[in-house]
Amino acid sequence: MEWHITNDIIVRKLTIADARGIFTTVNANRNYLREWLPWLDFNTSVVDSRNFIREAIQGYEDGSSLHLGIWNSLDNTYIGVCGFHTIRDGVAKFGYWLDSAWQGKGIIHKTCALLLDHIFATTDVHEVIIQAATSNVRSRVIAEKLGFELKEVLHDAEWLYDHYVDHVIYSKRKN
Repeated sequence: MEWHITNDIIVRKLTIADARGIFTTVNANRNYLREWLPWLDFNTSVVDSRNFIREAIQGYEDGSSLHLGIWNSLDNTYIGVCGFHTIRDGVAKFGYWLDSAWQGKGIIHKTCALLLDHIFATTDVHEVIIQAATSNVRSRVIAEKLGFELKEVLHDAEWLYDHYVDHVIYSKRKN
């Protein structure tokens, strides 16, 4: 599974060989990602990235998730991830992040649109959920541009290192 998002950007399944590149990009973006994502303290080595990839591969095989890497095809640099954390009972939970240097170029929007079309066309998923911190404006803009509807606000939804954050829940149903 591989798609060209632009002439220079591809999205594809992760492989074990990608672990070092993924860890390098995560590490370079650690301070930025820490503002929004709770798993950074659990990803401190290439081994941790390799374990994430193993879980992603298992998810591909059993249909419980679909994590795809985003790559700069010119130099095969990993620049982010987009995919479905869980797929169960016709509902998929969607997430994404992108290297801060690549933001603002429409990459995540195009990637998410492609994956939404894919999951609705090829699976029994009838609803996709995006959950993000209320203050994560970039993530919320993506959800809204993709036609997701604001469903609810969850107060103190997540402990993020040293404080609670509120979350918004967005939903998009299959047409």
